Amino acid sequence: MSKKDEILELALKLFAEEGYDSTGVQRIVDEAAVKKPTLYHYFGSKEGLLDALLELHYAPFLDELKNIGKYEGDLVLTLEKIIFHYFAFIKDNLHLYKMILNLSFSPQKSLSYNSIIKYALKQHLIIEDIFSSAANHHGNLKGKSRMLAFTFIGIINSNISYYFYTKNNDDINDESARKLCKQFMYGIFC
Repeated sequence: MSKKDEILELALKLFAEEGYDSTGVQRIVDEAAVKKPTLYHYFGSKEGLLDALLELHYAPFLDELKNIGKYEGDLVLTLEKIIFHYFAFIKDNLHLYKMILNLSFSPQKSLSYNSIIKYALKQHLIIEDIFSSAANHHGNLKGKSRMLAFTFIGIINSNISYYFYTKNNDDINDESARKLCKQFMYGIFC
């Protein structure tokens, strides 16, 4: 593993476990056994390091989300595929998603919030587009796409947050995904 990759991996772990704002550059370079100029050479700053982590890991997740989130006439199937995607991602990227959730609640004027917001907006637009497309088949969805996207992402993130506490893989398996989708759909069609 290159020193750059090692710094990325250690920073991700520290940001997830201790929080982005609580993790100083000195802590990162000490863990990576490098000097500050090495970190600055690769990333320019702590914010540059965060941006590199998000681009490396979160951007591909969102690209795949967009690919699998194309509505093709079956809303339940589309939403289940999305939940499966989130759950599979969590299994392989626990630290990253924990960091993403933490960053989502950063103060709006912070540098970390500025780093995460463009990805969060992209995520919401992908999900919102699904509900907009589905509104052509389900009239009761018309005009509700934005609210449904926030609610759907919220219910997924609540389930994932619960998994962080339990560490029980049954909380993010396929059966759990189907139940989560069914619960969400019940709220739409009833």
